[in-house]
Amino acid sequence: MDLRRFLSSRIARKPPAIDLAPDDVYTVLSAERRRHVLLILDGNVAGKVPLRELARQVASRETDTERSAVSTDSIQPTYVSLYQSHLPVLDRHGAVEWDQELNLICEGNSVSGLANIIREIDDRTQHD
Repeated sequence: MDLRRFLSSRIARKPPAIDLAPDDVYTVLSAERRRHVLLILDGNVAGKVPLRELARQVASRETDTERSAVSTDSIQPTYVSLYQSHLPVLDRHGAVEWDQELNLICEGNSVSGLANIIREIDDRTQHD
């Protein structure tokens, strides 16, 4: 691909906006579990995800296991960690919207932009 086509392809695809300060982006992306949440929500077509299902999907990614095969023993600590640590950070920064009464999570304004950053880094870095 020549330089002109490369630059035009980069200009034509304007990345989604991220309505966060740079330090907030680094905070949000600093934990692998939060990155999993952002990628899951970015790929979610249902709109809202119950916390229990989100914990199952995160545990599935972390253990490299099919969602249906994830054990309750894997889901429970993930659930607690999401509830106590990660969802409050994501909600406070507006990356997700968390209805604590109903335990439903949906994407905030910056999910697509943050998910794009995660994918871009994954594409450009080495993996074990």
